[in-house]
Amino acid sequence: MKLPWDKTEKIQELEKEKKQLQQKIEELEDEKESYRERFEAEKERRSKLSAEKQKTEEEINKLQQKLENSSEETKETKEISNVEREEISLEEARRILEKFSTIQSPENDLITVYSPEDIGELADQQGLKGSVSKQNYNFMSEDSSFAAFMDEDFLGIKLKTRPFFKPEWKLKEEFDTSRISSFIEEEKEWAAVSAGETTIFQEKNGEILEKKEVSSRVDSKQKKGGFSQGRFERKRQEQIDEHVRMVEEKIGEDTFLVGEKSLCKKLPGTYLGGFNGDREFVDALYNFRLILK
Repeated sequence: MKLPWDKTEKIQELEKEKKQLQQKIEELEDEKESYRERFEAEKERRSKLSAEKQKTEEEINKLQQKLENSSEETKETKEISNVEREEISLEEARRILEKFSTIQSPENDLITVYSPEDIGELADQQGLKGSVSKQNYNFMSEDSSFAAFMDEDFLGIKLKTRPFFKPEWKLKEEFDTSRISSFIEEEKEWAAVSAGETTIFQEKNGEILEKKEVSSRVDSKQKKGGFSQGRFERKRQEQIDEHVRMVEEKIGEDTFLVGEKSLCKKLPGTYLGGFNGDREFVDALYNFRLILK
């Protein structure tokens, strides 16, 4: 007979519920641990992807600058079998210009061409084509951003450099090297721009007169256990934008910009192409290359 005060059955029910709850807690703990492991794995995966993305972006920037240095326009990607191309220093370019400035012809048949872009952009195309052979016209058409000094009988060179001159061609008794020589000799401001580290300086005739650095923190990769991928990328872009703002405060419309194109396009001044940090600093600014037929 079950007595009213007999609690045995109630205790058994409570013990049973306790075991069920304990089992449920264990299941939830297992599920929680599973979610935690998946979260950590996903976090690690996203961190690796972010680092790989950043590394890829940096490699792309380097490749873009190399491409801009070796071929400022698409036509320069053509394969040219009969042309010799050579990087030359500012001093070597200056000596070449000095020598060509002394050449004269009483027949008024020396051709000077300044072509910052496609040679087809030059005025009086018919006159130009009538003044040079088809071979020499094609020779000039293979590049952009150059000065060409040509004599139909003996000479034919292109001196590639930054596109700081206006398009023009002329047929005279002497070569006109003044567009490049005058630019070299005048005092001017340059900015070599990259994310987090930009150099601004005054230069004249190959001599650095004044130099200043604009440095700021731009994270290159996501730290383990740090921000999420999306937040990291937003933070990094904010750091880059702040760096651009700092540079913008220190330059003007007359500044010549070289370096990362995407950043230079946000700044005042004239963009002249990429910057090859492997060359001597001043030589990298002018980026002279001699092209012979």
